[in-house]
Formats: sequence, structure tokens, C-alpha cells
Amino acid sequence: MNSQITDSIISNHALEEKLVELKSFGDPNSLVISCYLDMLSGKNACESFITENLRQLLDHAPSLDNDTRQTLVESFIEKLHQHWHPQAKGLTIFCENFDRIPEFICFALPQNMGNQFSVYTKANILPLLTLKDERLNGSVLAYTDEVIQIYDINLGQIRPMAWATAPRLSKTRHITVSQDEPREFDKRLQRVCLSLLRSQAKPMLVAANAENLEHIKQWLPRKIAWKITDTIELPYELGHSAFSEFLQAYFQQQKQIDTRRIDENIKNSLHVKGATVLGPVSTLEALRNQQVDRLLISPTENQRVNTHCLHCNSLLVKPMSQTCNHCGLSIQEPWDPMIEASWMAEAQQVPVIEIKSDELSYLGGMACFIKQKREADLIPIKPAPSKGLDLVA
Repeated sequence: MNSQITDSIISNHALEEKLVELKSFGDPNSLVISCYLDMLSGKNACESFITENLRQLLDHAPSLDNDTRQTLVESFIEKLHQHWHPQAKGLTIFCENFDRIPEFICFALPQNMGNQFSVYTKANILPLLTLKDERLNGSVLAYTDEVIQIYDINLGQIRPMAWATAPRLSKTRHITVSQDEPREFDKRLQRVCLSLLRSQAKPMLVAANAENLEHIKQWLPRKIAWKITDTIELPYELGHSAFSEFLQAYFQQQKQIDTRRIDENIKNSLHVKGATVLGPVSTLEALRNQQVDRLLISPTENQRVNTHCLHCNSLLVKPMSQTCNHCGLSIQEPWDPMIEASWMAEAQQVPVIEIKSDELSYLGGMACFIKQKREADLIPIKPAPSKGLDLVA
């Protein structure tokens, strides 16, 4: 098996392109296989997961001959090896026309989405949408070890982009050996910040110890002040070599805090009607009305959609048909609220937040926060005084 690397780990920009491609992926009257793989478990474990799930799926497709089944399994394993990347944590394989000549969209991921296997009339993009979290896509300007460094965060991957040596900071702004040092540093910092301006317009965090946070913000050019969304207080002894690890832990801690806050909102919404809508039906209705501010999803380990005939349990190779392709009896079109909601959220650019919540799972695994109307929108506009009719000849 050829294991040559043909792919790099997908970036935020490339992910947007793949989502556009996946929108038109699949024939309207066919099924799409969506397979997410945990690369941290190793190739052998990924191969076993693929083989087991495909065989379970194909056991219910009596219309497919043995050659077609074997070819499909071999094609999946080949894609696994072709797109394997040693620095990636996850891999996704989408497949259409698997009952004929299969076509694939595959790419390596910087985050581990776990092992998931689903079959539906559309690609399951829900795990991909959670990667668009603002925390996983931004930039950080950090001061550690008398060095100011800019880090780019792309789908959770943290890498240094630019740096400048800085004078030692203190409550009096800096300790200098000569009067020229702050001026020279300002020039270096300006160059670093200009390199940031040339990058994507991402939100930016400023990180330093408590004593120096305000000094760093004062030094920043006004042109990038609008980028700053928050500050991170660093331990005094933290050096730049340990900063990436600290940042990953910080984001994980913030996610846990957000999850607890959201979970509390969900519990309150069970008793008091408010800005949180609970359950798949109500959430989909809010999405259709374009009222959703954030979509909340409680993940399942291995999502499966009922794509089988209720009469003979055969796989609905033609799910949009009115009758089963095996027994000929009438069928019900497969429908999955989470996958449908994910595509609606993507079309409206609604952020998707994945949280582990027992309450949300009990309610169907889906909820949303409703957009709050601005105060200006609630103030009625006084009609203009009537001046009679203006007749136009």
C-alpha cells in the first residue's frame, strides 16, 4: 500500500472551499457516506473502523455484488493511506455513488473529531462546523521572555508568525539601557504588527503577565486595536517555549466554562421561557425563520441515520424513490434533523457549538440561542406627517 503523503492539514480557508464543494456532493437520489477517523488511534485502528462499518452497511445491500463491495472497502483503505498526515489528528472521508463508481472528498484535520460513520442523502458536516469556533481561528500577541510574538491560530493549530525583541517592562512602562531602545522597539513592533495586518482579519488576543498587559495594549498601533477581543493573563515564570501548550490548556478551560454556562441556560429554559429554544423541531423552525444566533449540539459517539427499508431492512440505495429498490414496497424518505440543521446553519453562517450536556441529549441533542433584537429595532418609527397627495402628470 502506497502511504506517500499527498495532503497537507486543511486550513480555515481550505475548509470553507471544501464546504462549498460538499454542498453539491452527491446525487439527489443517492446516499453519501461520511466517515470521520481518529488518527491518534493509529492506521490499523482506523482500517478496522472503516472495514467494520462498511461491512455492516453493505450487509443490508443485497443488490450490490461482491466485487462492488470489495472495491469500495479497498478504495476507502487506499484513501486513508493517501491522505494520512503524521501531524494530523483526524481524517474525514466522504463518498458518493458507492453502489456504482465511488467518488471521494478527503482531507486531514488538525483536530480529532473521533470515529464517526453515517449514511445520509447529504454529507454530515456537523463536526466540521464546530472547527469554525472563534477560539480556534484567531491570532495572539504575546509578551514572554522580553519577546513580543504573534501566533496564528488556524482550526486550533497554533504557530508563530512574527516576533520582535522588547525592552524589559515594568510599572514605569520599561527599563532601558539607553533612550533609543524604546524608539527602536516601537519600530520593530510596528513592523511586526504590519505583518499581522497583511494576514486575515482575525480576532486577536493579547497575552502577558498582569503587570504588562496594559503596556502592551498601549504600544499597539491604532490600526489593529479593533482586532483585540480579549486579554490573557500569563504566569510570570512562563517562557515563550511553553506558551503554545499553555494556550491550548487555556482554550480548553474556557470551553469548559462556556459549556457550564450554556448548560445552566438550558436548565433554566426548562422552567422559564427565554432566549433559548430547545429540541430539534423548535430549533429547525427557528433556523427556517433565520432567528438563530448560535446552534447548540450535543454530540453522539457514532451517529447513524435510518436509511433502511422498514419492510425488508435493505439499504435504501435510492432514498428519494417512492418504493424500495429490493422489495418494491413504499418507503419513507430518510430524514436527520442534526444534518439538516447543520446545512441550514452553514448557509446562514450561524456558529455551531458542541457541548456535552445530559439535558440537551435528553431533549434530542439540539437547541439554539435566539437573536436578540437591538433596542433601535424595538423603537417604533414615527410616520412622516401627511402633506397631501403629490400628483405626477
